[in-house]
Amino acid sequence: LSLIKTKELIEKSSLFIGNDSGPMHIAAFVGTPTIGLMGPNLPEISGPVGENTAYIYKSFNCSPCNQRICHYNYRCIKSITVDEVFQKATELWEKNY
Repeated sequence: LSLIKTKELIEKSSLFIGNDSGPMHIAAFVGTPTIGLMGPNLPEISGPVGENTAYIYKSFNCSPCNQRICHYNYRCIKSITVDEVFQKATELWEKNY
């Protein structure tokens, strides 16, 4: 999709869940409730910004690394569980709807 079409689709969404990416920032910018799944970057620097946003971040002794190559098999992002995402989504949903 083009950036305009991506924005339009996200804007119509009730909830956005995604990794630290352009679409995550678009979702936060347009006010769609957004959950950022943060990997090696600090959420305070690159997480979603806004009232309707949240993030899940796991810190390890190697965090933050901001590296494209990981000697630990990307455990920071892979350690985020479905249950944690569901819980955070439920909290954000209840806050907004």
